[in-house]
Amino acid sequence: MGTVAPWRVSSGGFNPVKVIEVNLDYEASIKLIEEFNNSPTQEEANEWQED
Repeated sequence: MGTVAPWRVSSGGFNPVKVIEVNLDYEASIKLIEEFNNSPTQEEANEWQED
């Protein structure tokens, strides 16, 4: 529904994003997602730059 009429769909709550990947790219996709989830937030990166 979000593709057809995104203005009619409410947010999905916490972590509402669904990622679909080709099975051939599964391992690379998981690695990319884990790297993103383990990366510092913008606030943390700003604190490191100030030190």
